[in-house]
Amino acid sequence: MIQHFRNRFIVFSTCALILVIIPIIGGLSAITYFQSRREVNSVLTILVNNEGQMPRGQVKNQPAIIPQPHFTRESLSQYRFFSATIPDGKGPIRIDNQHILSVSPTEIKRLAQRVQGRQKGQGQVLYRQTVYAYKRKHGKGQTTIAFLDESLLMAKTWAIIYVGLLLGVISLVIYTTILILFSRRAIRPIIEAEHRQKEFITNAGHELKTPLTVIEANTEMQELTSGESELTTST
Repeated sequence: MIQHFRNRFIVFSTCALILVIIPIIGGLSAITYFQSRREVNSVLTILVNNEGQMPRGQVKNQPAIIPQPHFTRESLSQYRFFSATIPDGKGPIRIDNQHILSVSPTEIKRLAQRVQGRQKGQGQVLYRQTVYAYKRKHGKGQTTIAFLDESLLMAKTWAIIYVGLLLGVISLVIYTTILILFSRRAIRPIIEAEHRQKEFITNAGHELKTPLTVIEANTEMQELTSGESELTTST
């Protein structure tokens, strides 16, 4: 019984910790992923608003209720991006590939034409095992499509999520190990109470057995000397 209670104590305590860890890690992971997606969207918005190029002057950060990354020309230079401007009529497609090395101008034109026919003005496209987020904007007789290499940014995000999950699992293992080692000490009052209960029952049994034995012996002696009667049978 004690071992069963100990096992239930360990299981319930571990489940309680899991219920605490899951919302914390899940919340942190969701916030990290959400902020990364907002950062990608913010960079693409700045690019399409400047015809797919890095702003020449001061970067205007859009006000938002939730704080978002503050961009400058220096901070934007860390991103790998390229853009294509497609005129509405017949005309050459203008390419800006100054901030990318792995995609040629020809491939940029193909990617731009590829996403030009999509219904969604924003999404993702896979090119040579690399995910590029894109955003399309139409204005002034032309369509500007900006592409952003989000692999490095999302890799950092997934690394944070992975570390959070790993730390959660390690914490759970350590907590469960400590709980197993010290669970007997935690339930010691219950063990002592059960021992006292068993001792009381044993002592009470011995105390009751002695007078019952005397009464039984006296009744048998009475029946031997005087014979069985209604009183001795009742006793």
